[in-house]
Amino acid sequence: MLGQQVKQFKTDDPYGIVEVPTAGIASGSYIVTMQTSLGVVTRKVILQ
Repeated sequence: MLGQQVKQFKTDDPYGIVEVPTAGIASGSYIVTMQTSLGVVTRKVILQ
């Protein structure tokens, strides 16, 4: 992992739902960080 930011999204959805299009993103492991009013959540995501 190189530590580069690949994409950034903001939502105005009252439920905080964001659908991330994966077309154009290479397969591999990514760290996804989500910032909400309740705090920050970080998860590992694998695209195949």
